[in-house]
Amino acid sequence: MKLSREKPLILVVDDEPGQRLLTSAALNPGGFTTLEAEDGANALRLCRSEQPDLVLLDIVMPGLDGFVVCQTLRQQPGSRDLPILIVTGLDDLDSIEKAYDAGATDFITKPIQWLVLSHRLRYMLRASQTLQALRESEEQIRFLAYYDHLTHLPNRMLLHERLQKSIESAKLHAQPLAVLFIDLDQFKRINDSLGHHAGDLLLQQVAARLQDCLRSVDQVYAPHSNLPMPRDILARLGGDEFVVLLNEASHSDAIAKVAERILTVLSRPFLIENNPVFTGCSIGVACYPIDGDDMETLLKNADAALYHAKSEGRNNYQFYSGWMHTAAVHQIEKESLLRKALDHQELALYYQPQVDLDSRRMVGVEALLHWHSPQLGDMPPADFIPIAEETGLIIPIGEWVIQTAIQQARAWREMGLPPLRMAINLSPRQVVDARLAALIAQALEENNWPPDLLDLEITESLFMKDQVMDSLLALKQLGIRLVVDDFGAGYANFSYLRRFPIDRLKIDKSFLQDIQSCEGEQTLAAAVIAMARSLRLGVIAEGVETATQMAFLQAAHCNEMQGFLFSQPCSPEQIAALLRHPDGDSYTVSQ
Repeated sequence: MKLSREKPLILVVDDEPGQRLLTSAALNPGGFTTLEAEDGANALRLCRSEQPDLVLLDIVMPGLDGFVVCQTLRQQPGSRDLPILIVTGLDDLDSIEKAYDAGATDFITKPIQWLVLSHRLRYMLRASQTLQALRESEEQIRFLAYYDHLTHLPNRMLLHERLQKSIESAKLHAQPLAVLFIDLDQFKRINDSLGHHAGDLLLQQVAARLQDCLRSVDQVYAPHSNLPMPRDILARLGGDEFVVLLNEASHSDAIAKVAERILTVLSRPFLIENNPVFTGCSIGVACYPIDGDDMETLLKNADAALYHAKSEGRNNYQFYSGWMHTAAVHQIEKESLLRKALDHQELALYYQPQVDLDSRRMVGVEALLHWHSPQLGDMPPADFIPIAEETGLIIPIGEWVIQTAIQQARAWREMGLPPLRMAINLSPRQVVDARLAALIAQALEENNWPPDLLDLEITESLFMKDQVMDSLLALKQLGIRLVVDDFGAGYANFSYLRRFPIDRLKIDKSFLQDIQSCEGEQTLAAAVIAMARSLRLGVIAEGVETATQMAFLQAAHCNEMQGFLFSQPCSPEQIAALLRHPDGDSYTVSQ
């Protein structure tokens, strides 16, 4: 119902004056206001001018019949969700199906039961209002997921989507494009001296200046829209980092002019709380296709060029160049050593506790792979997993991880310790490997390990692969649980969660980083948790480092959490010691 109205407005459409009179007489005492139309043309006109809350529409009328009126209303943006109750003396199945095909919400047959009509309409209005509120909530969640709350610019997720589309278009039309990484100079100093509120104001003003100086920016709130994309896209990655995507960047001189324009506008003083504040920026540039022909490579090389710009004294821009050849050589060396790591027993698993929020007890662990290289030192997963994925080494390494983790879970049980749920990360290449389900089934059987105590963590990007559904169904048939890892760091698309056999979400640590100081981050994190619970999915939060974050998660009804607040990744012996904690049968986190 429109907020300015005290009573719902019902448009009664019927060519018989007596029927309109009876309908209005029945509805007015029930708390409704009625508006009458004697034919379809007047009904359409009144819908546009008066915007009724519900339409009571007769089928058989001269001129435009009820089917045509209903279909026309559904094609008008303002009436797509308008409740339409068809009134018909035709009780044959074809007429009823035709009414629904035209877009009717429901139908009633003549003669109308006047005593129940008001109740019928009131129920339809409540259902419509509930649906509208749900859609508004979904739109808000989508906005929070795809746009930066502070600057209202596209965020990292939307940038990735737009950049991927731009690369596909550039390949199709043989056109160049450029990615500019922008990082503010001395932003931490400003934050520390003037406070975070002043820093936020500065970021908002920076965003406004960048929008003004670019030829066009992406302001369309439609992450999956088919609308033509603007030539230039401005996004905020987080902190003081911004990215500009220049589509159709014809030559380096044009790109340089954009970079110089950005340097100029950001070098002027900003007025923050009546204080002049001076900053500047450093810019790194990578161009398609010469600096990379895929999204990850372009972003990586633009970031590398930005690092070089900062090392050159700040307040300048640098194009990506071959000076990084040394890094490429180092990457090849790392790949060669990784190929030998498995045979030389240089890989090891550490286990990070997962803690139930209500009981504060350890209920599971996540197996985390580390590489102890004699030549390179201790290597965290982020430094070598991408190489393993790219070269295919992830398949034998992944098999070793699965077997070792399940064997370790069995070993703890044989020591008389309480059973723990074991969580294992799967890479995209593993998930689409046809042998994966058989490998896991064999490991479960050999170790007599219950499948419901095994979680397999997968990333959101997998949902974009056509063949992944069959793989996930094969895994689910084993009785194991599937977890979406780092939810929110990629697509954050709830529609995938309804289509795929997912049991739990692990929300990305980025959701928790700013909840202490940013209400928008709290709203987004709480909305994601609530939406997951509405889909009957368990929720675990990773990267929990403070008591404030833990308190927020408990208030938001998150199920479990893991992070340095409780424990860093542990050796098998350390996990066993934690399970023998004297406060209980399981490791208990202090309140």
